[in-house]
Amino acid sequence: MKKAEREINVANVRLSVGDAVRLPLPEDSAKIILFKGALHEVKDVQQALLEAKRVCNNGGKIVIVDFSQFPVTWLKMSNLKWRLGHPWRILGSPPDLHAGFERKQIQSHLEKTGLREELYEDNLGQGRFYGHPVTMFLATSTVQK
Repeated sequence: MKKAEREINVANVRLSVGDAVRLPLPEDSAKIILFKGALHEVKDVQQALLEAKRVCNNGGKIVIVDFSQFPVTWLKMSNLKWRLGHPWRILGSPPDLHAGFERKQIQSHLEKTGLREELYEDNLGQGRFYGHPVTMFLATSTVQK
């Protein structure tokens, strides 16, 4: 078993590791796709949502929980810290690509991929980004095929 794979003892749940824009799942095979603190690290958010839509069955849910918009300076500080901590990867991409999301950005990404925001809750909770408290949001969409 690979380090990232873990045995889970829950019926009808499978943990898979993969790239957000190339999920290791067949088309129409999932009831729920959860992006938990992941979209701010994805280069092509719309492609990730299209891939989630591909693997969700009709009536399946796409759930996004991520950081609300935060100052870009925090992102720059985080990426500088990452580069200093990982000098052998200085030419690679830093882990955080987006300074969180405003609601209108998420709505736009969903609309451009043929999805519709059903539920949006801001100030869902607080995460921490580079030592700063940052509010998180929840957005959901049901896949219609």
